[in-house]
Amino acid sequence: MAGPVPQAEDVVAMAVRGLVDIDLTDERSLAAAVRDSVASAAPVSR
Repeated sequence: MAGPVPQAEDVVAMAVRGLVDIDLTDERSLAAAVRDSVASAAPVSR
């Protein structure tokens, strides 16, 4: 690949989340963290 992935123009929203409350060994915990992050994501300004 010639550049970073994703490209800046590919990003439409952003969410920030800490790792303290996520059990990285449990796929249900990871799925819930992704679900919650997607739900709380905010659009990025261009």
